[in-house]
Amino acid sequence: MGVVYLTRSPHGRMVTVKTIRTELSATPDFRLRFAKETALAQQVGGEWTAAVLAADPDAELPWVSTAYVAGPTLHQVVAGQHGRLPAHSVRGLASGLCQALEPTRCTSNATPTPMPVEAE
Repeated sequence: MGVVYLTRSPHGRMVTVKTIRTELSATPDFRLRFAKETALAQQVGGEWTAAVLAADPDAELPWVSTAYVAGPTLHQVVAGQHGRLPAHSVRGLASGLCQALEPTRCTSNATPTPMPVEAE
């Protein structure tokens, strides 16, 4: 979908900035969906989501910035470090995912697409 940069804010906070690929940003339908999903993400928050700090879906190169959450990706944990997760870990992961998505159900009819974010 784009490129994710890991950087520091002027106050030293680690943040991510995701920019959208040029060919996608040229598509009106994509821009509309990105704007809706960004607005929805700004309305929800909590311990199971990375806070949206700022966004500009109408910029020439649309972007969104979120708080950086340090840690391995699920793929890194399963494929590289620990192998198959035990049932209690899967239940905890599923519970966190449900808690993260619950506010979106109450906030809007938009359907967010959970996507992994990896800093490059």
